[in-house]
Amino acid sequence: MKLIAMNEVLDMLRGSSNASINITVGLDDLRQVAMDFARELAERMRPEESEPAEADPLMTIEEVAALLRVTPQTLWRWHKCGYLKRVYAGSKPRYRRSDIEKLSNQHLNNS
Repeated sequence: MKLIAMNEVLDMLRGSSNASINITVGLDDLRQVAMDFARELAERMRPEESEPAEADPLMTIEEVAALLRVTPQTLWRWHKCGYLKRVYAGSKPRYRRSDIEKLSNQHLNNS
């Protein structure tokens, strides 16, 4: 049995569309590959910035509408056009307090 590096196998596969290769892999090696793959996939799917929930509390539609003195319909239109995005807690729409504060500060600075 001939042992070759994985990159050599990949080079052989790239070079020929008719390549036929038999590979024997030990169970421990296969488990390790699967674990490495799962770990890498989990890291890629993890959000870039993970903030604790307490750092940026979520507000309800009613709270935001009262604070900004607009209607819930206005909040819906703002969300649809990208002016103020909402997030979901389960199936319930919520707004990040930090987004509301930014919007409020922009409004005060433009007045």
